[in-house]
Amino acid sequence: MKADIKYNKKILHFKDTLPVLSYKLSQLPQMFNIPDVQKEIFPYKYYTLDRLMINKGVIADAGLNEDKKWNDDDYKLFNSNIDKIPGCRIDGEHFAMWKYASFYCQQDVNILRLGFNEFRNGFIKDFNIDPLKFISISSLANEVFIQRVYYHN
Repeated sequence: MKADIKYNKKILHFKDTLPVLSYKLSQLPQMFNIPDVQKEIFPYKYYTLDRLMINKGVIADAGLNEDKKWNDDDYKLFNSNIDKIPGCRIDGEHFAMWKYASFYCQQDVNILRLGFNEFRNGFIKDFNIDPLKFISISSLANEVFIQRVYYHN
């Protein structure tokens, strides 16, 4: 799926990358050898509308209800993230939920951008085909076959 939206006299292009690159974000840094980037941890089930309205999360409770209960390493990463986000740590036991959610989403977008750009650059280099011009991995593969297999044989 893709969409073009006009905003402030500019055109913003939105394109769903999942049909072209259908991997978990956590797999992209290793897959494309992207250094110093990791998929961050997020307490999805801890975030409720009521808690967000208060915007004061309890650090020790954040990972308790996740499908995979958080271990000590998960909490260390979570605390480390809280400490590197300006204004996210409220005190020793609490964090600003909106600030952490914003950080987490920005990290996801960054991983997707870096990973997809590596995929795209590799595809252009190897096949001289730009994946941005295709809507799915099937249509992209078909173009490779058209250029390299079907008509040459």
